[in-house]
Amino acid sequence: MPSLILKITNIAKVMCGLLLIMFSSSSFAQNETSVLFIGNSLTFGNDMPKMVSEIATAQGKSVIFDTVIKKGMTIQYHSEQTRTYKKIKSRKWSYVVVQGHSTEFVQTQETIDENTLPYLRKIIDSIRRYSSCTKIILYETWGYKYGLLDAPNAENYTVMQNQIKLQTMRVADIFSIGVCPVGEVWKSIYSKDTTLNLYTADNYHPSRTGSYVAACTFYIALFGETPYDNRGKIGINKEDRRTIEIQAAAFLLGNRSKWRLNQLNNAPVAAYDVILQNNELKLVSRATNVIRVTWYFGDGNLSKERNPKHVYKNKGTYTINQIAIGKCGSNSLKRIITVKALNPAANK
Repeated sequence: MPSLILKITNIAKVMCGLLLIMFSSSSFAQNETSVLFIGNSLTFGNDMPKMVSEIATAQGKSVIFDTVIKKGMTIQYHSEQTRTYKKIKSRKWSYVVVQGHSTEFVQTQETIDENTLPYLRKIIDSIRRYSSCTKIILYETWGYKYGLLDAPNAENYTVMQNQIKLQTMRVADIFSIGVCPVGEVWKSIYSKDTTLNLYTADNYHPSRTGSYVAACTFYIALFGETPYDNRGKIGINKEDRRTIEIQAAAFLLGNRSKWRLNQLNNAPVAAYDVILQNNELKLVSRATNVIRVTWYFGDGNLSKERNPKHVYKNKGTYTINQIAIGKCGSNSLKRIITVKALNPAANK
């Protein structure tokens, strides 16, 4: 009897006469998203966290947020404040966002390692001790409109932005945390439409439009969805809103893994291989960070075995669903299969 085997990692390939499908998912089940923002005026300017909440609420999300903010302050400052740790411990946050000073990641690697890393580590350790499931995101800010003329890594906007990106990503990798690439989205949008007024008169703080760039980027980072055509109350004109929403989604929506946003901390990830020969099914779980898995075969039957086998009684199309449950929530992954032939011996 002819049969077919496909293995999907990103490329399908025929082998051994069976159908083998490998895949994973990053869509996580959650009822409420809570976000703590730690930062300065680049975070609280124009009430940017409230903008994120407005977008999310308009899109049917349940969101709560809080802030630890102080104008002009660094990560070191926040690491030395009792209030920072009280807010961290005030609930089991879904996300904690940490933002440094606008020039903090323009410094040399040696300076950052001495003046930023020890204090960021202190904040991150506190978050992880209190809630190992909380996802930590580093806020990548943007270059000043004309750079910092006397700074070797920031003599113009492009050089400054490149240095911010380089050092933000390096630091995020040291701590295995995600990055919200506001600065890169800002750069992408501004390069395509210089008529958008993203800066205030000081040429580094965000205008309300600039803060909306940050808000859209955060919405995509947190929820993995486009903010396009949301009905949130933002306070900028519709044309600018749509431009920002479209460009932010185009930059980040399909590119989240580059910014370490798909798998943060101990979130469960559903993944499995499907081996189908006629009506005989074998499933091999590749799920990670799980306590248990439940399988639904699509014909009214289920299994709680890790690697179950199943026999379909009839030809047809069925939806397999794996529910992966871990200490940090649950994750599901569906796959459609078609049974085209029956093996009489398998039904005996």
